[in-house]
Amino acid sequence: MSLVSYVLHLTLFMCVSQLYFVGSEAECIKGQLDILFLFDSSSTVGSIDFTHSLQFASNLAENFQIGSDGVQFGAVSFSDSPRPLFSLNTYTDFHDIEKAILDAQYFSGNTRTYLALENAHNFQTNGGRTSAPKVVVLFTNGRSDDATRTQQQALSLKATGVFVVVVGLSNSNNQELQAIASNSSTIFSINNFDEVVKFLQDYIRDSCSQTVKCAHGQIDILFLIDASSNVDAQVFNQELGVSANLAENFPIGPEAAQFSAVTFADNPHYLFDFNTFTNFSTFEAAILQAQYLSGSPNTFLALENSKDLFFGGHGARGNAAKVALLFSSGKSADPARTQQQAAVLKGYGVFIIAVAVSKVTGAELPTVSSSHEVFQINDFDGILHALQDYSKTACNQ
Repeated sequence: MSLVSYVLHLTLFMCVSQLYFVGSEAECIKGQLDILFLFDSSSTVGSIDFTHSLQFASNLAENFQIGSDGVQFGAVSFSDSPRPLFSLNTYTDFHDIEKAILDAQYFSGNTRTYLALENAHNFQTNGGRTSAPKVVVLFTNGRSDDATRTQQQALSLKATGVFVVVVGLSNSNNQELQAIASNSSTIFSINNFDEVVKFLQDYIRDSCSQTVKCAHGQIDILFLIDASSNVDAQVFNQELGVSANLAENFPIGPEAAQFSAVTFADNPHYLFDFNTFTNFSTFEAAILQAQYLSGSPNTFLALENSKDLFFGGHGARGNAAKVALLFSSGKSADPARTQQQAAVLKGYGVFIIAVAVSKVTGAELPTVSSSHEVFQINDFDGILHALQDYSKTACNQ
């Protein structure tokens, strides 16, 4: 593998992370949120559900403080193509937003959801604030004309740090809704109004905690260790040994590197918190005792669980660089969901390094990896250099 190519990809990733997650102290301001409504106005939805979507969005906006120092709303309807209704900074009064939303016309036509998601990339040029987290609220039944392109555009949008909430309409295709949403907890029914309000209010409160300025020398590293039937016990033990040897090359402690670990097969099996160990010998003993599991390679569940480990009170530090080091054969049980959950995790500012434990025959691991590079498990020096380089450069932005 090319270390030069890796560093180039790393630099690009850090530029994107800088825009959305690291930045200056003022980059995230509590109470600010940019919310873009996407209304499905196609023939698969129908005029009645379209009207319900408009009423839902209008009632939602009424629950927030609107303005340049609070929540901004924009709106787009779509069928054959996206139709902007108003930009994020067009209105500062609820009644103006209410009228603009409720006046939207139903168009019928094709369900080109992927074009609406592609258009949503233009947050910043449509009144968005660099200081505000970004949320898309998509109203749809999940029956787009091109499910593959819809999923690709959703992944691309989430990878830039935009959080996607889906409100399912009548007769919804739940599989597509799951592929679009940032995670399974951000899919709601049109009848779950109070739940959506609560989720967005909680998101405003919590979102800035992910943008704390990075502290030099601090890095939280999560090992995701494939223990499925895709690898045998010998390869599994090799994964454990490489993890231990990597950790040995870092100073461990609250002001330096911290390590957590998860094994996975049918389900993720959490081993220990980031702040459990402050010296290498106790860490080594714990990780080498991990048990081989066998079972289905549900990599997507391990990636989904990682977000909770990094941000859910498991010893990770808000001001530390964050890395998930994934050992995998590159043949997960559900490649689409694996790619989706990787995009979500990267959207939260976690850098993913992919390590192949066998010859990779597909494109799964390059899409999971933040740099699109894949290390072989025998390339210990390459993996170590990647971790050390990221630790050194993550805060130098």
